[in-house]
Amino acid sequence: MSQRVTLTYSVELEQLEEETQRLYDKATTLLSTACAQSSSDCEMLSTITLSQVQHLRHNLASVDVMLSDVSQIIQSYIQYRFQQDVPAAAVPDISAVESALSKLNDLKEAKANEPHPAQEDLAP
Repeated sequence: MSQRVTLTYSVELEQLEEETQRLYDKATTLLSTACAQSSSDCEMLSTITLSQVQHLRHNLASVDVMLSDVSQIIQSYIQYRFQQDVPAAAVPDISAVESALSKLNDLKEAKANEPHPAQEDLAP
């Protein structure tokens, strides 16, 4: 199997579908060509068939890698679109939160400092 290298490059969002289609078409063309080149009219247990099987396996591995790339592109695009559709969560204003906490603490202290009415002993 040949060595593989991962590339990272950018395309305009408007060109993404076309680029993804190009990669998909390349994979399906290679698969179709590989299937068309395989021949069943030669002796099965021969070096020629062995060579054809190895070549077909190599092409299938290449197709798998290309389709994996297409899949990753589509998944990334769907994730991007989902993030675009979900409104950003509002970030609370820290000073407003601190002010609210301060008011709650003041109310808590005021409640604790209130005189408690005498409770009647209800025991018989």
